[in-house]
Amino acid sequence: MDGLDGKSKRTKRTAPRSDDIYLKLLVKVMTKSLEQVVSMVLNSFQDPHPRARWSAINAVGQLSTDLGPELQNKYHHLVLPALASQWMIIIILGCRFAHAASAVLNFSENCTPELLNPYLDGIVGKLLVLLQNAKQMVQEGALTALASVADSSQVNQH
Repeated sequence: MDGLDGKSKRTKRTAPRSDDIYLKLLVKVMTKSLEQVVSMVLNSFQDPHPRARWSAINAVGQLSTDLGPELQNKYHHLVLPALASQWMIIIILGCRFAHAASAVLNFSENCTPELLNPYLDGIVGKLLVLLQNAKQMVQEGALTALASVADSSQVNQH
């Protein structure tokens, strides 16, 4: 077998399928340990090192995408207060602004209004702070996250 060096057509055809199988297996394993993973990630929000806080924010966004809506349904009571808390401002000041907005966006996409609405004021307040940032990329991320939060919370929808 020639490996993944491009010489084997069979390897090229089967590699994406095996990646997909691996990813599905990984999601199953992660789901079983999700409580520990969420706890570890949220504890990292308070880490003194900016890269650890950035990684935690990034992890919330990625987990929200990969493990939603199970993550949102089971752990909204942990994740949403963390995203809405005063630590959010400290995290934002110590990491990339756009990643913080993306984490909110990714998490809110799989939230029902019942899960999201109790935390709406805190989350919207933090996103409004981001809208005041001078960088256009940060403003765009915050605006997109606000739109997702509004959509998921079904604010003013009849």
